[in-house]
Amino acid sequence: MKYKEIRKYQTTSLMTEFLICPYCQIFSPFFTKYFLKNNIIPNIATVYMIISGIIGAVLFAIPTVFTQILGAIFIHIWFIIDCSDGEVARITQRFSTFGKEIDYTAHVINHPLFNLGILSAMYFSGNYNMIWVFIGIFLLSILDTISRHLCSFYDIQNLKIPNKQSEESGNIYPKSVQIKTFILNSLLFYPNFVLLFPIFFFIDMGCGTTLAFWLIIIYVLINLLFIPKQMYGWVKTIVKA
Repeated sequence: MKYKEIRKYQTTSLMTEFLICPYCQIFSPFFTKYFLKNNIIPNIATVYMIISGIIGAVLFAIPTVFTQILGAIFIHIWFIIDCSDGEVARITQRFSTFGKEIDYTAHVINHPLFNLGILSAMYFSGNYNMIWVFIGIFLLSILDTISRHLCSFYDIQNLKIPNKQSEESGNIYPKSVQIKTFILNSLLFYPNFVLLFPIFFFIDMGCGTTLAFWLIIIYVLINLLFIPKQMYGWVKTIVKA
């Protein structure tokens, strides 16, 4: 299958989806083509995603420039494969009963390892106030865990909504609303953070700045502001159930 044909099976909207997702989907068809050629099923592709994330986290934690660059590459490959396994599923029509659960588990495994890798890299760089870094990473880990569980709940809820009701509830939002949604998703979605972080970290190493630390603070503050809103929606849903 050709590159352009695979791109047709991508579902992300540039306006309403995540910042990193459209970027990773430029590269994901190359992995998808490999998986299709070798008859690799989507769930096995997700296993490769987990392995790539583990390798990336370990390499980024090692305090040498070469290993950290290599680690950043593997972390990016991690999310590229996350896009690719969905493409393989849609192309082959192989939707596992536990597909969503496996993908969810992959993020639960990889996210804490990324945070440990980031903590190690920042510690050995000697460029940051580690007390504030530790607090920031600690809060980010808690907020990410809460957010992922809430997202899982809404995924399960959506599976229980009849198709007709789902179609009727869909809206075409104005472009201004789509742009706001895009920005908000970009600042709430953890993979955006973990893929952007190495870039800011390497800038800090070269210029002596602390941009990576402020990236952590921004993500923590945005999540602190909006996760309570998500929890309020969750409470309303379970009360009505």
